[in-house]
Amino acid sequence: MGDHIWTKYVHENKTLKSLSHNHGISGRSIWKHLDSYNLKLAEVACGKGIIIMDTSYFRRGFGVMVFRDHKRGKNIFWKYVNYETLGKY
Repeated sequence: MGDHIWTKYVHENKTLKSLSHNHGISGRSIWKHLDSYNLKLAEVACGKGIIIMDTSYFRRGFGVMVFRDHKRGKNIFWKYVNYETLGKY
């Protein structure tokens, strides 16, 4: 179930509320599934390219900083942040 919830949340932009409703479990349980998910790291080839960096906030004090390969349209790195500073980039 963890892989399915992670995929829906990250790649299909489903909300905690909709995931909770669809799976018949609480939002807190959904959050526990997301928090315990073991992310599989993929190798990224080095080279020249354009990287797009942005941080999106989902509530006060919780955001996701994303680094995206512009050409391939894939996220190459992301991390959870409490706030955004130049030092975090």
